[in-house]
Amino acid sequence: MKENIWFTADLHFGHEDILGYCRRPFANIAEHDEALIKNWNDCVADRDRIYILGDFAFRNHNDYLLRLKGRKYFIIGSHDTMNAETKKHFITVSEMKTVRYRSRFFELCHYPLRSWERCWEGSVMLHGHSHNRITANNLSFDVGVDANDYKPFSIVEIMEKVKEREKTMRKNHRIVKEADGKTRYYQDDVKWLEFLLKKIEK
Repeated sequence: MKENIWFTADLHFGHEDILGYCRRPFANIAEHDEALIKNWNDCVADRDRIYILGDFAFRNHNDYLLRLKGRKYFIIGSHDTMNAETKKHFITVSEMKTVRYRSRFFELCHYPLRSWERCWEGSVMLHGHSHNRITANNLSFDVGVDANDYKPFSIVEIMEKVKEREKTMRKNHRIVKEADGKTRYYQDDVKWLEFLLKKIEK
């Protein structure tokens, strides 16, 4: 069977303070951890790829990793201290990663970036860190558990969101065909405003 692709971030397993900080609706950290493990395993099959965009666990990483399905790729976050033994659970460990799905590029980073590789060409930024507390912008998406009912996002869900965002971007003249025939995505607000001002000046 064909693999599915999943993305998640900011699980904060074993981190008691995250319940108050993010107002997560669990009585205690044990209940929180069990719910997130169940949600993960209900979505992800052993054959699937899952990209974890940082802030995985506060402690005891191995205990959680052994209970979670899927082939795991890890993007380092702001609270990720792991030894060499723990890192063996991941196919790759990196600070950023590029993934291609069909003809679309995805740039993966724990932190939301204002500009990223191929953003002019319609590449998608996937990030965590913000705990669903910043306004979604163009083709930039928070894939943390706080943004998806404490579950991973599938690539299918992300692609549906991309299509909806692209409709809005076209209406706002953020996706335009240039004089050279190439389609350009104005994902950066400053560059977009510069583009609009040039149009007005003409």
